[in-house]
Parts: sequence; C-alpha cells; structure tokens
Amino acid sequence: LMHFGGWENMVAEFTNPGFSHVWMEMGSDHNKLGVDWIGLVSGLGFVLSFGYWCTDFLVIQRALAARDVRSAQRTPLVAAFPKILFPFITVIPGLIAIVMIPSLGENLGDKSYNMALPLLIGSMYPNGMLGVGLVALLASFMSGMAGNVTAFNTVWTYDIYQSYIARDRSDKHYLWMGHVATVVGILLSILSAYLVMGFPTIMEYMQMIFSFFNAPLFATFFLGMFWARCSPWGAFVGLLAGTFAAVGHYFLSEAVKIAPEFLPAYLSPAASLIADLRPHLSYHTVMAGNFWRATVAWVVCFVVTILVSLVTKPKPREELAGLVWGVKSLEPALAREKEPLWMNPYLVSLLLISLTVALNLIFW
Repeated sequence: LMHFGGWENMVAEFTNPGFSHVWMEMGSDHNKLGVDWIGLVSGLGFVLSFGYWCTDFLVIQRALAARDVRSAQRTPLVAAFPKILFPFITVIPGLIAIVMIPSLGENLGDKSYNMALPLLIGSMYPNGMLGVGLVALLASFMSGMAGNVTAFNTVWTYDIYQSYIARDRSDKHYLWMGHVATVVGILLSILSAYLVMGFPTIMEYMQMIFSFFNAPLFATFFLGMFWARCSPWGAFVGLLAGTFAAVGHYFLSEAVKIAPEFLPAYLSPAASLIADLRPHLSYHTVMAGNFWRATVAWVVCFVVTILVSLVTKPKPREELAGLVWGVKSLEPALAREKEPLWMNPYLVSLLLISLTVALNLIFW
C-alpha cells in the first residue's frame, strides 16, 4: 500500500470491477466467480465452511487434544478470531497483485492466479528479503503438508489398518505401517500437484476435493450428533452415496462442456441425457460448480443416511449417552468449575457471529 501511496490511491488505479466485489451481481457476467446466492450460501457458507471447521482432521485434532469438553468447545472459537483477519491478509495482497500485474489470470502459465504471491514477492522484495520471503512461503506449505500427511497415516494405520485389516499386531508392525503410509501419502501429494496444474487456481482444486469428501462427511457428523436413530450402516452407505454423487456431478458437469459433435463414442448413448443436463450443469467457473457439488453431496448423504437408518439396526441408546444431543448419560455429571463470563463458549459464539455480520455490512 505504501508503494501506491495509500489505500485510496490503490483503489483509484483499480480498473477491473469484476474483481472488486464477491457478493454483488451474483450469477451475472460481471461477477467473475459466476456464483448465485443459493450456491454461495448453501455450498460455501453452510456445507463447505462447516465441513471444514467440524470434520477436517487438522482442525479437530486440536480440539481432541484439549484437556476437557469445555476446552474443546473453546478451541475452534479461539481460532476463529484470528481467522476473521485472514481476508485482510489474503484479499488485499490479491487486489494489489491485480493492479501491479494486469495480465494476472489470463493464462495457466507464469501469470496464473497461483503465481500472485510469488510474483508480488519477486517485484517488491529486495534480494536479501526475497530469500527470506520464499523460505517463509515454503515453510508454511511444508507445515500444512506435514499436518495432512500425519492425518493420512494416522487414519489409515489406526482407524482402518489396525481395526479391519491386521488386528493384534505388535507396535513395531504398526509403526512400520505408519512409515509406509507416510511415503505413500507424500507420493500421492506429488501426484495431486500435477493434477492441480489442470485447474485455474489451487483453491478451485481444493474445494473440489472438499466437495467430494468433506461435504458428505459433514452430513454424517450432523446426523450422528443430533439424531439418535442414525445407524452405523446408514452413516456408511450415506457417506458413500454422497461421495459418489459428488464425483458423478463432477463428471457430468465436465461432459456437458463437450460440444455434441465432439462427444466421444462411449458417451454417444448418453448424448440426449447430456443435452438435457447441459442447462442445469453449466457453470461459469469451476468454483461455482464446486459450491453446487458440495450441496448435492450433502443432500444425498443426508437423505440416504436417514432412509438406510430407518431400515437398519441403530446403536443401543446407552452407547450414545453423551455423544448425541439429547441423550443424557446415566453417570452423574462432573462438577464444572465456575468460569468467567468471557470464557463461556455460547457468549463467545454470539460475539463471533455479531462481529462477522458487522464486518460483512461494513465491507458490503
């Protein structure tokens, strides 16, 4: 901002109105995101946002490490306050990049959106600081990657391999399997990096992956927390149905992009179906499709879980005590220490919601 002489001067040089606001003119050609209100609120505001905060391993493992339930409740709330500042850290540099690099985003090469921050660092930092900036950028990437690889080998080794494939093995064996899972996870992440190159931005690829897995998982969590009749088979089948629905939605939305005369031979039998779906599955951007895909995955998982649960055996009610809303534990509740009013999670939640609404109104 000092380079432009302040915020007002930077705004004066900002001549691309399509990037100046996310909420206005939803669904019109002037909105570069190409998303309507329903897709944004349901797909991003509800499914993907709650799916990330409530089911992402890197987030919930902090809460699982808390000393008690009250601390676990406060964990995401405390993290939410600095999270509110993230738009300033990400959006303002992005706006500056659009002004300084007018051709940004015109192709998927050196001037793609993914290169906004490296290009800014290269143009604004002196030689000494350039190395420090790149090291900091790589360190943040490695931190996130380390957390995701840890989550991958933990879930695979303990929740799948130890529970269903190789039970009652030695700790040394599970440690070895954890090492193998780490190597496999890193190789998969390298492969996914090549897949990202086919997308306009990294975020569009990430939200697509979230729509495949986090969206239906959030529906499973939601029903498991608030509906005691939900059965294990219902949750499992619903989760698979939601994931397959999201994957199917993706391939159909890609198929409708192909002109009828260029349809591959194996898609010819479905030509009429693709033609009928084209008006409903044609999205302005990949991100717009991701938001609707997440909504579809959540709804399918939610409905299928309920239907299957109604015809399968649920968990005994005594096993759900303290885990499902409204199912009280038979054990006497532990005495809760008196806490300051500002540490009450309900009050903090209300404060966070109010602050979020206020910021959206201020920057409308």
